[in-house]
Amino acid sequence: MCCFRFGCACAPATQPTSYGRLTYYPTRALITCGTKNGGIPGALFVTIAVKQWVFTLSAISVIGEAGSGGKANVGVYLFYVLATQTLAMTPILVYAAAPHQSAKPLKAAQAWLERHNRRIVIVTSLIFGAWFLFKGITGLIG
Repeated sequence: MCCFRFGCACAPATQPTSYGRLTYYPTRALITCGTKNGGIPGALFVTIAVKQWVFTLSAISVIGEAGSGGKANVGVYLFYVLATQTLAMTPILVYAAAPHQSAKPLKAAQAWLERHNRRIVIVTSLIFGAWFLFKGITGLIG
């Protein structure tokens, strides 16, 4: 989750990022900001985040190309949304359910991700690069 300082009484998190009049704080949003203060700017960020649109539109394109029909396409898209949100929401829900007990495992997971960040970025970039190269070449060949 995220928190925006836009009249919001948030405690600063690590490495805030400014977006014009909005300041993005990557952590502590679940605890420090309620829907009233953090929800609207947070939803605005998701709406204008180009990276989110690229993934969403790519998923819609791939699902549409499968040619399964209207109801099946909607079902597959809802499964995609559920799968992507589950990956992002799991640590947040674990922390919300048991903040003291989950602190150590979540910090260990964060440390692992930080240690292996370069490898994760390289592998993810290679996968997406290969996919886009394949789609581009097959699109040019016709």
